[in-house]
Amino acid sequence: MLINVSYNKPAIDRSIDVALGNSFSFLERLKRGGIGSPKLWIHSASSDIERLLGQDSYNNTCNIELRPEGMILRFRSLLETYALVLPFRTSQIQLNREGLYELRTAEHFIRILSSKENTRRYFNRMFRELDI
Repeated sequence: MLINVSYNKPAIDRSIDVALGNSFSFLERLKRGGIGSPKLWIHSASSDIERLLGQDSYNNTCNIELRPEGMILRFRSLLETYALVLPFRTSQIQLNREGLYELRTAEHFIRILSSKENTRRYFNRMFRELDI
């Protein structure tokens, strides 16, 4: 599900918490060595996301926040922040033949460049934790 999260709306926060579980506690974040990704560079995406990203001339970047039952991929377009909610039970994460990490749901996908070492390190750690 693709959501505009620019504004503090408790209903949106609740729907994300229901889909992915509550955010990790402070101690759990420390044990995991953090739950957020470094800045990730978007290579391509589904048409809805590409349309949003094409509205400005900035670099297309995103970040990921891990949750107990999924992840939130956030990106900005103009002055708005969008979240792609990716539950593990209905999402696919893979490294494709072109060397791009692909995160896919039924409606949307996003491909992330894997050329930077910290990006590869983050995804490798995520795969180990999730036992993928």
